[in-house]
Amino acid sequence: MSVRVLIVDDSPFIREVLRQVLTRDPDIEIVGEASDGKRAEKLVMELRPDVVTMDLIMPLVGGMDAIRSIMTRCPTPIVVVSDAQSDVRRLAMHAIEAGAIDTFPKPRAGFDEATADRLVALVRSAAQVRVQQRWERSPPPRPSQKTLERRIAKASFIGIIASTGGPQTLQRLLCKLPAQGTAPIAIVQHTSIGFTRALAAWLSSSTRVPVTIARDRQRVTAGRIVLAPDDAHLEIDASGEARLHHGPRINSHRPSGTLLLRSLAHTFGPSAVGVILTGMGDDGAEGAHEIEERGGLVMIENPRTAILEGMPRAAIQRTRSPVVGSAGRIGDLLRNAFTPRGA
Repeated sequence: MSVRVLIVDDSPFIREVLRQVLTRDPDIEIVGEASDGKRAEKLVMELRPDVVTMDLIMPLVGGMDAIRSIMTRCPTPIVVVSDAQSDVRRLAMHAIEAGAIDTFPKPRAGFDEATADRLVALVRSAAQVRVQQRWERSPPPRPSQKTLERRIAKASFIGIIASTGGPQTLQRLLCKLPAQGTAPIAIVQHTSIGFTRALAAWLSSSTRVPVTIARDRQRVTAGRIVLAPDDAHLEIDASGEARLHHGPRINSHRPSGTLLLRSLAHTFGPSAVGVILTGMGDDGAEGAHEIEERGGLVMIENPRTAILEGMPRAAIQRTRSPVVGSAGRIGDLLRNAFTPRGA
């Protein structure tokens, strides 16, 4: 499938680098370039690209304003390609809030083959995002509300997996949670190296419960939310401690959502809860299957409402009776696990 890309950056050198990197893939076509946000808005309307790569710091109209305008006038998948400095990382999180799909840091030492491949894969993934998505199957029937509330209230640990489009979806879900609770949460969010800390800070600013980067051998206590760090697998052991390691990538992912959910399945059995949100591919699907096999509860974002349907669809296909709903609906249900018993 051909992917038509508009490159937006005020540096002619960077635009040429991005052109060379992206056209390594014969299916990617650069249909236009812009040096500021105002020109980008005009070209999006004229060219209707499949994906826009967007710098943030530009003259005239910056990337943030351009993203807001494009998402209002002509919604288009946008990948922020910008510096990984701390201030810009924070700005990138606001860009995601405004509607960008994902972020990618400009490599300071230039693009090596692996970095180039990651950007190409991200752009191809973003191109699959559609405003209206079709899904061949209807969501499986849900258990009764009372049954769900009982099961979630007994949750010992919750694992959440997300990829492309995950930051804004996580924000929508986590903002539902109250300040105090009884169930710890661990999150695997696939993101570019260098942006995880900014993501944690941004999510913390949007929820009543602080989101922190997991530390090795940290005990994850009730009502805490931890995020897998850059380039490290996160598992939870029988004592409720986070275990980080740099084992082999699983289906190209490190951290791996399946590995996290598998550890919850084996450690907590029927009281484990696994949540699969937006993303490309099938990370987490096998882990969700294992949670279900051991009697735990699986919740999956409805592919019809997900920014990218691949991961939710794969998880539904791998499980028998998951709870399927929008991110907001899942957040409402998880609130039960985050409400102190007796409150």
